[in-house]
Amino acid sequence: YDSTLRVPLLLRGRGLFPEAAARSELVSLADLFPTLLEAAGLPVPPGRSGRSLLRPAGDRILCGEALYGWRHMSWAQLFFARRGRLKLIRGAVSRTFDLRKDPGELHPLPSEPKGLPEAMEEYRALRPEGTGAGAPLAPVRGLPYLSGVGRGRLAVIPWKENARHREPDPALAREIDRLKERVGRDPPETVDRALRELAARDPANPTIRFWIGRNLGRAGRHREAAAAYARAFELGLAEAKVMNLRLKHLALDGRVREALRTFEEHRKEFLPDAATYLILADCERALGRLDRARRRVDLAERLAVTPREREQVSRFRHNLK
Repeated sequence: YDSTLRVPLLLRGRGLFPEAAARSELVSLADLFPTLLEAAGLPVPPGRSGRSLLRPAGDRILCGEALYGWRHMSWAQLFFARRGRLKLIRGAVSRTFDLRKDPGELHPLPSEPKGLPEAMEEYRALRPEGTGAGAPLAPVRGLPYLSGVGRGRLAVIPWKENARHREPDPALAREIDRLKERVGRDPPETVDRALRELAARDPANPTIRFWIGRNLGRAGRHREAAAAYARAFELGLAEAKVMNLRLKHLALDGRVREALRTFEEHRKEFLPDAATYLILADCERALGRLDRARRRVDLAERLAVTPREREQVSRFRHNLK
């Protein structure tokens, strides 16, 4: 919806623009790459979806997606296609709006404009695909679409499957955010009760289960916290931070061997990070298996990206000696 998409793009470049001017045309982040290349006097590779903003605007259809609700809440995937004043939005249901007459996107039109559904399908065909949730999309780390997210939450799902999911619910998202702020501040029992009431209203939502785990973990209820993280992972929040917290609380509950087994059972479903292997190294150390612990630390060192991660690896390695 335009409440999310309507963001100004500001460009400044000496010699590129004769004078300050506001243009009302539709633009996309995909336009930045060809724009910067042309500004630098470099050729634009063929097959790019964007266009240079240094050239006159023409008629175009813009498409995009909002997958945050799908990835984090198990809500329907949202896609849009827009040409001029007409916009098609598809989630669990399909809606078309005339933004000139209805800028608030409150009154759907009775039919879909010609050309927009086809453009949306073409756009969806370019998104990541695959069924293996843990398979990395490329041997690159640190990019938004690749950093620890299970591939199954990036792939486009068929419309029939999408229709079985809940439409994104901004009001419920705000309730979750308010409860997140209470974790660690208010009595754990009170927060747990409120979070479980939300979980009853949206049982397939993995983020609610994640925060149930955070609240229980801070209260020292490690067994219950590990179970909450397991449920969040199972519901689709197949990310390293969720698995790491699950493994951590299993270990804190004294179930070190179970933590190691859990990692082996699910290692193909997510992308482990440096913290994952440090937790596993700690489990191996607790069992007296120092050689295995050192091998886990070696893997953590290979995956460490930030200065903090590298410091943690160095400190752990030092303490193993």
